[in-house]
Amino acid sequence: MVSPLVFSVNRASIAIRWMSFGAKPTSRQGGSCGRQSTVSWSVSVCLLLSVVLLAGCRNASTEMRLNQAREAIVDGNAKTALERLAPILESDPDHPQAVYMAAEAHQQLNEFDQAIEHFLRVSSADSSLVFQARLAAARIYEVELGRFHEAMEVYQQAIEINPHHVIAQSDLAKIMSV
Repeated sequence: MVSPLVFSVNRASIAIRWMSFGAKPTSRQGGSCGRQSTVSWSVSVCLLLSVVLLAGCRNASTEMRLNQAREAIVDGNAKTALERLAPILESDPDHPQAVYMAAEAHQQLNEFDQAIEHFLRVSSADSSLVFQARLAAARIYEVELGRFHEAMEVYQQAIEINPHHVIAQSDLAKIMSV
């Protein structure tokens, strides 16, 4: 959380204050920090860099786990994939890629209801991911479970996202003719 940091830009320098340490860089005419606050200012910069690095490590850890999960899915190791995704989903239950991959893993394990639940939970600014998730859920309803009414509803959701997807339209038309 960056809220305790205060950034202020002077003409010649950027002063960073860490509120809880009470570091107050003094400004002289040239805009540089005075000696009395140099140590506090240095501590503030170190703390800021630590926060940035920790955030970067968290993102790197998430990316590493996503990559490991993707490899496990490709290799047919769905249980391993779910193990890699668990910490991501614990900290962010709505992480779009993690939810999507968990759905794929459940599908590999023939846990179709859980797969559908995860596919339908995918929400993202990336509409193509949401489209792919809806399409996968519709196909599970249709092919694996024979639940054509639910399949039609989810195909329609997918087509609302991507109205020009010929295969989705064809699959919906096929179900409607049954």
